[in-house]
Amino acid sequence: MPWLVTGSISVIAGLFVMILFWPTFRSMINAWSSSRTFTHGFLVLPAAGYLVWCHRHRLSSLVPTPNSTGLLGLVFAAGGWVAGSRLHLPWLEQASVVMMLLGLAWALLGTEIFCVLAWPLGFLLFMLPVGTALEPWLQDVT
Repeated sequence: MPWLVTGSISVIAGLFVMILFWPTFRSMINAWSSSRTFTHGFLVLPAAGYLVWCHRHRLSSLVPTPNSTGLLGLVFAAGGWVAGSRLHLPWLEQASVVMMLLGLAWALLGTEIFCVLAWPLGFLLFMLPVGTALEPWLQDVT
């Protein structure tokens, strides 16, 4: 039962963040759809969901316990978004919104579960349309 309640709250809170910061999410979606380099962004959220699903057996024995430290991460990320908005830095806004989702997960699920889900949640960072400056170097390396 705690997973049903916490899962529902997590989904609703995540959707609330997406709605509240829709212009930032839309800018990421526009980058994904306008550049072949970032089209993988469309697959990141479903892939992260699949990775969480793969951890379901480990998670079933754990009990979600909200953590106030995650709220600090959420507040820090919100501050990053405000700074990005004021400085007109879309990459900072986008990174901050993704970090808000991570802070939200930490705050709602607790440290133990957040650590179990570190890889699937960290995978969400691949949603960020950044790194084009690294392409020539990466092509040289490969």
